[in-house]
Amino acid sequence: MSAPSPALHNPASLIVPILLGNLFNWCLYGILVVQVYLYDFYFSSDRLIFRYLVYTVFLIETVQTALTGADLCYWLAAGFGDYPRLAKPFLSVFDTPIMSSLISFIIQTFFCYRIWILKNSLWWLCILIDTLVECIVPLS
Repeated sequence: MSAPSPALHNPASLIVPILLGNLFNWCLYGILVVQVYLYDFYFSSDRLIFRYLVYTVFLIETVQTALTGADLCYWLAAGFGDYPRLAKPFLSVFDTPIMSSLISFIIQTFFCYRIWILKNSLWWLCILIDTLVECIVPLS
């Protein structure tokens, strides 16, 4: 039989980062809601593609925040006192790497577009940035 993990002797070392990370995520989500509201209020005459881009990123962020909330419920509410359950990934395998990569790819591609609009002669920089994002973000 294998020895129990040292983290199981001190469950707070696993619970506190999960709880604080999710609380911080929900706070940032509240800020995002206000930003999207203000964008919709003040920039309602933006091009339709930009508005769809903002709402798409907001929708993906909403789904990601809900999935991290489900993770929190799985680990800390439904699994209360079941410390080995804290080591199981549940939905975090999907919501953290895949959705974060998708969101960062969309945003970086938009930034590359803005660089290209400002200076057409920097097309090579746009390609470099977008390529690096595609290569580096999935690794994080």
